[in-house]
Amino acid sequence: MKNRLFAIITVVLLSAVLLTSCTHIEDTNGADTALCTLTEEDILASTNSSTRIGSVSSQVNNKYSLKVKKLSGVFDYTSLNLQAGQLLVIESDVVVESGNLRIVIVCDGEYVADISVGTDQHIEVKIDRTDKYEIRIAGESANFTFQFTYTVE
Repeated sequence: MKNRLFAIITVVLLSAVLLTSCTHIEDTNGADTALCTLTEEDILASTNSSTRIGSVSSQVNNKYSLKVKKLSGVFDYTSLNLQAGQLLVIESDVVVESGNLRIVIVCDGEYVADISVGTDQHIEVKIDRTDKYEIRIAGESANFTFQFTYTVE
């Protein structure tokens, strides 16, 4: 009986410690989904961190899907190796249920383009150098879904 009680107390205390270690950035601008705490410098930084709760993602060939219940911070979602002279075409659907969100394409710490929030979005990016291009997601207590497909021409 004592061992069982000790195990229950240990689990409760460990759970409390883990839950309090998750830090989230509050959404302070109401229904506006624009970032209000994270900056461009945060997004472009060479190192970043995030806290994600309820994150589910999948990838099949060039089709990506991500659903997150709560994201705070900057998250390197995926990267694409592209060649100079190519045209990157992205078709996306981004739905923000709550919080603030920005999705950015970055190359070697430099801003390339934003992927707009909304459904049926289309973006074309002319690739000017051969390199790894990252899709970074910045969120402030963001509950969202992000789906995209890409082609390279």
